Amino acid sequence: MDHGVEIDLDRGCRAILLEVRSVSKQFHGVRALQDVTLSVRQGQVFGVVGPNGAGKTTLFNIVCGVYPPSGGSVLFQGRDITRLGSARTARLGIARTFQIVRSFPRMTVLDNVLVGCGHRVYGTLSGLVGTYGREAVRGKAMDLLELVGLEHAAGTLAGKLPIALQRRMEVARALALDPLLLLLDEPCAGLAFGESQDLVELVRRVRDGGVTVMIVEHNMGVVMSLCDEIAVLDFGVKIAQGPSAAISSNPRVIEAYLGKEA
Repeated sequence: MDHGVEIDLDRGCRAILLEVRSVSKQFHGVRALQDVTLSVRQGQVFGVVGPNGAGKTTLFNIVCGVYPPSGGSVLFQGRDITRLGSARTARLGIARTFQIVRSFPRMTVLDNVLVGCGHRVYGTLSGLVGTYGREAVRGKAMDLLELVGLEHAAGTLAGKLPIALQRRMEVARALALDPLLLLLDEPCAGLAFGESQDLVELVRRVRDGGVTVMIVEHNMGVVMSLCDEIAVLDFGVKIAQGPSAAISSNPRVIEAYLGKEA
């Protein structure tokens, strides 16, 4: 049996989870994105790549509601979320990590994850008097730390962790939001080769656990080995999209990364 064909057919049948429709973004007259359209299917690891300044993080910020686009729309599970804001978007099932780790350095690793676990009860009486502190919630946080390989560091101050482990902690904290879609913004930045490979395996476990993943990453070895589909941005414009083999041989992609001489 040709397993490659079987997998491709399965992907084709998966429901679309996220749609970005003709999205543009300008900052004080500077174009960050122009007419970007793409869709992410359930169960994919979807890569977004491009040179520095291509608009990758801007796209993530629009998807998760940090700021609205100048034009176009974003749909999640068929619902228009273009102007909902980050808090409401998170409650609908979109979580993210950042290029620069944003931990609470003077809190323990466990408490950093518990912060995420309590997101649905913040501002409620039940959250103040007990829901946040129940054993079930702590159990969930410990399960997430075990998933990312940090159960041994639960009582360690987050600020004392090396960068590779802080990035794992960020993944656990994002998963505490119970996302359907996880956005990872350069998760391998600053990591050694072995650490990057460990993170690739973690992303696969997350995907296999039912969470769709969208990743921005400059490490092309990671992207090519991990992603089912890749979109390439250059100066805010999507210049290519497809499986890794097609992207790696695309002349426009090669030119964007290496210049016309290549």
